[in-house]
Amino acid sequence: MKWLKFSRGVVGTAATWAVAWGAVAVVLRVGRVLLFGEPVTLSRLAVEHALPALQYGLGYGAVLGAGFAMAVALLGRRARGVGELSMPLVTLAGAVVAGALHSWVIGGVVFDAFVPVSLVLGAGTAAGTLAAARRAERLGGGGHGQERLRAGAPLGQNASFLTRNERV
Repeated sequence: MKWLKFSRGVVGTAATWAVAWGAVAVVLRVGRVLLFGEPVTLSRLAVEHALPALQYGLGYGAVLGAGFAMAVALLGRRARGVGELSMPLVTLAGAVVAGALHSWVIGGVVFDAFVPVSLVLGAGTAAGTLAAARRAERLGGGGHGQERLRAGAPLGQNASFLTRNERV
């Protein structure tokens, strides 16, 4: 049963990172074309530039997200929740995973011009992922939300300030 929870976390993190990296890839590619490229039509911009960038970003982000989730699982084996994970350590893990994968994809070249971009994006995505997970845990996510909902409360009204021992 524990491996199911682990697998769900890896797949969820991979999907989240895929969306984030896909959006960044599209913005960077389309921005580069619009600022420095030749004049293009909207359909050509979408077909020749945005869609390939989206495909690349989705695939690359999914692999990075899965690698990051596995790295955090190894780093946080003894943590009882995301609140105990260190933000600098998780950010470093995101940067290392992104930099290592980027260096491996381009053939082991560590001093590529885009390695620092991958490091910064990996660290930023890792920090955002941890911040979102902490917020979800604080608001009652992670499967514990049903215990914290007030009986008879309207839909969407969360009473996370109540504990199990308090009467409603």
